[in-house]
Amino acid sequence: MMPVSFVAFAAYAAASATPTASLPSSDERAIVRLYGSDHQTVAYIHFVLTGNPIPPNKAADPWIRMYMPETLISEVMEMLRQESPVSIYYNQGQVFLHTGDEPVGEAE
Repeated sequence: MMPVSFVAFAAYAAASATPTASLPSSDERAIVRLYGSDHQTVAYIHFVLTGNPIPPNKAADPWIRMYMPETLISEVMEMLRQESPVSIYYNQGQVFLHTGDEPVGEAE
């Protein structure tokens, strides 16, 4: 198991599908792949179809895998597009997307 880790990423790619299309798991609506500054994969965010159980998050070398309900796709994609820097943080099964420090009163 991976120890506590905080990984910054520099780019992402997203794949989405209708419930009948094939992704690595038929329980998934979309997957976002996060890349480090060296262009290597650092994490995946899996969006699970409504009505399916959300699997536990994993951090097995070399990637962090975060699982979220499909209802959060829009919010996560908005964060990835609008915020900088964004990092992913893993600690004992908990995974968080983290935005960098921003000055108080910054216009959004």
